[in-house]
Amino acid sequence: MGDKKKISGKLIGIIVAVVAVLGIGIGIFAFEGQNKSAFKALKGTPEEIVTQALANTSAKSIEEQNMMNTKLGSNQVGKILDEKATEMDFKVVLKDISGVEDAEILSAYIKDIGLSGNLQTTKDYNKFNGNLKLTQSGIELLGLSAYKEEDEFGISIPRILDAPYAIKLSSWLDDYKNSALYNLLGDGAEINEEDINQVTEVIEALGEYMTGAMNLSMNEEFMAQNEALQVQYIKNANIEKNGTQKVTLTDGSEAEWNIYSGTLSGQEVVDLFNKEIELLMNLDFARNYFEVLAEQSGYTVDEMLEEMQATISEDSMTTIDIDFLIDDTYFRGIKLGINKEERLYDLTIQYTGAKYLLDGIDVNLVGVAEEVSGSMDVVFKQNLGDKADQYTQSLTFALGGDSIEAVTMNYNYKYDTKAEEDNLEVDLNVAVDELDMINYNATGTKTIENKEVTTNLTNAALIVNDGTQDCTINFSLGYGIKGIEDKDIVIEKTGVKYLLEMTQEEILKTLETIETNIQSFAYGLI
Repeated sequence: MGDKKKISGKLIGIIVAVVAVLGIGIGIFAFEGQNKSAFKALKGTPEEIVTQALANTSAKSIEEQNMMNTKLGSNQVGKILDEKATEMDFKVVLKDISGVEDAEILSAYIKDIGLSGNLQTTKDYNKFNGNLKLTQSGIELLGLSAYKEEDEFGISIPRILDAPYAIKLSSWLDDYKNSALYNLLGDGAEINEEDINQVTEVIEALGEYMTGAMNLSMNEEFMAQNEALQVQYIKNANIEKNGTQKVTLTDGSEAEWNIYSGTLSGQEVVDLFNKEIELLMNLDFARNYFEVLAEQSGYTVDEMLEEMQATISEDSMTTIDIDFLIDDTYFRGIKLGINKEERLYDLTIQYTGAKYLLDGIDVNLVGVAEEVSGSMDVVFKQNLGDKADQYTQSLTFALGGDSIEAVTMNYNYKYDTKAEEDNLEVDLNVAVDELDMINYNATGTKTIENKEVTTNLTNAALIVNDGTQDCTINFSLGYGIKGIEDKDIVIEKTGVKYLLEMTQEEILKTLETIETNIQSFAYGLI
């Protein structure tokens, strides 16, 4: 294997700077956003004005995010996932293919080939029933199902297996070591219990970490400490009012924002990063996760953190120039100038919505220094403030520079909230050096109801261009989720066989049956 390229110290510096400085806003957002009295007039010192503007924007952005989630159906999906049980399904069906050699022949083979899946599960996943099916013209070619009920887990492949096969989860390892299957497979089938326990430990720790992270804003003690820390660093920036900036909002109107400028040293940003890590490590779920990772890596947690912090400190930037963009009430954006002997990067993030802040989000990152020259632009727009029935979103991404290929992506989403049918259209385009490599368009119907959210894209097309030909695949796609009752999860276990209780003779006979069925299935496809 060739030597891996070392990550640039300057790149580490920009990542640390962005995370740490934007964390000033994010931490306050998460804390103050829980406060219903967060909307307050901007007055006092520059630091107080910036802090309150951040809090005001937090509260408003939370309201707008809720509006957006309602239009998209995300809020309803969240409610459904909170039901005692849910059912999720998807289905994709191929129609035809064009733009390639022998397209007509290929289309005849793939026409109406479909893959569908369904999962019914309780909220705690102690009971579930799922299946995958490969079909053509509605005829099932191959199916696979799996279930879990109490301590039993089983799978079924009707065209391959002669019956459902199951194991007891609580005792499967001991059952395996005492089974005919273990004796049949020999020493090569030895399972290392320690390895299994380690993997299980990592998975459980990761699950706890993700749950804890998602609920972090509800931890008032942590958020209060985080807020106090970040407010202190705003004060350290020695913020002063520094003129105004004119900007065009999403409705075409002109606005003038106040600029509050300050500077943090690179070491201050690194210190902020390190203190944020220390706060996080005081949380049981976070420390437990890193302890598990450290154990697997042969380190202690403190050794891992010290090594990471040492690397970051060595690559710290000299200074960061900060411009907070503030209107009469809200934080509207931030500009960062990252310096190390010379200006390295300029980063700008702005909320350009008129009545609704989140109607427009612009992100611009420019590598100023010659060795890091390049740029990234992201522009997001939506029409939360438009009373029209049709809700739209658009996202444009552009990446370019002297040493990298120019990449652009355009995404558009249109949803007519009043129409019951044919109310959804989605477009995606990805281009590399002006070559349209991927084009995707789909139209169909989206339905948002009390206990069910479904999307059926009846006409979808994917066009892939490699520079020599356009390959077009036409298909349909559907997916959805709904709330159900525990009793609706019906598991069929007729004739189930318990794999680790089978005799050697029964296992060998089963293997013969599998071989015969696979051959029969393959001949059927031919």
